[in-house]
Amino acid sequence: MRALPIAILGLAAASVLTTAVLAQPTSMPGRRAGQWEMSMSGAGMQGQSMKIRQCVDPATERNFSPFSSGPGGRGADAANCSKRDVHRIAGGWAFESVCTQNGKTMTSSGTITGDFQSHYHMDLTSNGGGAGPQHMTMDNTWVGPCPAGGHGHTVTLPDGRVITIPQH
Repeated sequence: MRALPIAILGLAAASVLTTAVLAQPTSMPGRRAGQWEMSMSGAGMQGQSMKIRQCVDPATERNFSPFSSGPGGRGADAANCSKRDVHRIAGGWAFESVCTQNGKTMTSSGTITGDFQSHYHMDLTSNGGGAGPQHMTMDNTWVGPCPAGGHGHTVTLPDGRVITIPQH
């Protein structure tokens, strides 16, 4: 099924970009701990939306930020980015980055709005790697505590499989 690889790519992009923005300096809100449902549409999904669930804890917010230079962060990638801008807008945050990945320049920009405790919405446009501009929309809703056995970095895919995203 083609939708599953797209789901995993979408999840990876969403996780990195969401946490990149949410794990900024302490003046930015972090997501409430617990299980979040993410509805994604766009970026190669043939007009369909996809829902996944992710458990979030404080380590998720800390460890998944590509802007973090601490242990487990993706700060090592920071040298590959010539621009990483996050700034406040009415009701949320705007972001823009220009990075080189595998010798190709990748750009991304977008906005995140919401209260980050019960809901937030992300619009993202990325370009690079030969794929042309890609637009993705994500709505994230807190659904409650993580289920038994769930922890930060635990993701439930649309087909019900549960995966753990490696911590760096």
